[in-house]
Amino acid sequence: MADAHEGFRLRIAEVFVRWAGQIQSLLWEACPQLQDDVDAVRLSRFIIAALEGGLMMSRVKRDIVVMEGVAYDLQRFISSQLREPVREPVREPAPAASKSGALANASDQWQASARRSRRCRQHDWI
Repeated sequence: MADAHEGFRLRIAEVFVRWAGQIQSLLWEACPQLQDDVDAVRLSRFIIAALEGGLMMSRVKRDIVVMEGVAYDLQRFISSQLREPVREPVREPAPAASKSGALANASDQWQASARRSRRCRQHDWI
């Protein structure tokens, strides 16, 4: 849609700029804990790309486990950028399974939450 509608593209670009700015602020606050060669601007874009990609893949597959795996790997990557490693191990995501029982319920709840979140974010763009 961003390719077809210039106004929409500009609004989406604004959202990404604000989001990246918020992450950059957090990274600058954490600067004493980060390795010297960490670029807050690039790392913020990488975090957004990983989250957006994971969200899209999770929606396509209709499985929350995909997003959990991306979140786990992203946490591990960010931990690798710290001066001192994190002492607490990051919880590994559950293995992929068929959508039944608790997983189906969690996936449905996550999708409903994502729809509500998407509606809220749309109001922020206006």
